[in-house]
Amino acid sequence: MPTIRDVINGENDLPTLQECEPGELKDLMVKKLRLCCVHFQFKPSQDDIVAAIESEDQEQEHGKEAKRALLVELTQLVMNNKRQWFSEKVLVEVLHMTASNLFRALPPAPYDDWDPEEDDAVKDPAWLHIQMVYEFLFYFIVSQQVKPELVHMHLSEGYLQNLIELFRTKDIAEREYLKNIVHRIYQRFLGFRPFLRKAIGEALWGVTYTDTVDDGVGELLEIWGTVVSGFSVPLREEHLQFLNKILIPLHKNRCLKHYHTQLGYCILQYVDKDPSLSGAVMGGLLKYWPQQSSEKEQLFIQELEEVLDLASRPELVKVLPALFEQIGRSIQSQHFQVSERALFLWNKDVVATVTADHRDIILPILFPAITQKHWNSQVNELSGNIIRMFKEMDPKLWARSESQHQQEEEVKSERRGKRKGKWAALRKLSEARTVAAR
Repeated sequence: MPTIRDVINGENDLPTLQECEPGELKDLMVKKLRLCCVHFQFKPSQDDIVAAIESEDQEQEHGKEAKRALLVELTQLVMNNKRQWFSEKVLVEVLHMTASNLFRALPPAPYDDWDPEEDDAVKDPAWLHIQMVYEFLFYFIVSQQVKPELVHMHLSEGYLQNLIELFRTKDIAEREYLKNIVHRIYQRFLGFRPFLRKAIGEALWGVTYTDTVDDGVGELLEIWGTVVSGFSVPLREEHLQFLNKILIPLHKNRCLKHYHTQLGYCILQYVDKDPSLSGAVMGGLLKYWPQQSSEKEQLFIQELEEVLDLASRPELVKVLPALFEQIGRSIQSQHFQVSERALFLWNKDVVATVTADHRDIILPILFPAITQKHWNSQVNELSGNIIRMFKEMDPKLWARSESQHQQEEEVKSERRGKRKGKWAALRKLSEARTVAAR
């Protein structure tokens, strides 16, 4: 096993990869890859600092710089296609070196309420070297010298699984490297596609039924979005199950806002491929519609707008009553932004057209919502526009709906009166028994 001293001596004594003879290049590359497996202590503890000998500290610093130089040299070589550096032995050493450096315990958040959007990024102390290993691995994978048949022989599923596990890192820069690398592996090496789809699905599945979210969910969904864009039609059963069992249930997590943009992109890719899936998607949105979070409800309405643009008309008709019942509840929300967002749906041509074609179903459902006064004047103004649209579209239907609503309100009022009377009678009876007991 190479030591820190070997790294320093190797960087100083070994010839450079650019200057060595062609016959020696591959063996020299193997030696330098092995030297890059040496790890350095970037943040020693206070006790270690006290106990450290000055010469050892200097050796650490010289070793870190030597490893950095070796990684730069290796990266420049794989970026250069003029020299033939690839071999099966090199491939094995590359996989060993990258695994040794990348597969590690990830640094935790610095404190319990750490927020990735507001607080400083969490960096691995050894990020200086880790970043360069990611750079090297990316250019190695995309190099045309790398032979896919050899990669399929030596790249294990365990290696790929560890790459997926690294998406849990709290460092967004590291997740970007991982996203690009995993996506390139999926593109170039076809034999790994089924396993990668399974690994990504399992990672996302774990998020669906928890109240927290791993930091890499957005990046995993970005990868899946590009995967879906390459699917052929008709979609295979396993891809439809991924939509129904993983993507749609992801809406129930209360941390949806952290990955909603990427999730919405994946959903729209499916609906764009097959508009008949819009019914299942809208049904899923209605099933997991938030009851308490106005912020999350606005995200649902936004996604609903986008799905409606691509939806198949027959699928839309199937969910029409349930869809407009939910829209009506959103219009009646005390959060004015939710109400506004729901009323803005009629700016969509598809919603206006469906409303006109199925007004006899939609108007009785929406009537209580659009006629109820809201505390926000802007919401009342938007509701007034919808009311005028229905009145101009079908005055007789409006009159019938108004009469029906009044009858329903009278029945409800009568029931409320009866309930109040019963409770009043029970109170009097209770008071009389209390007096008699005294």
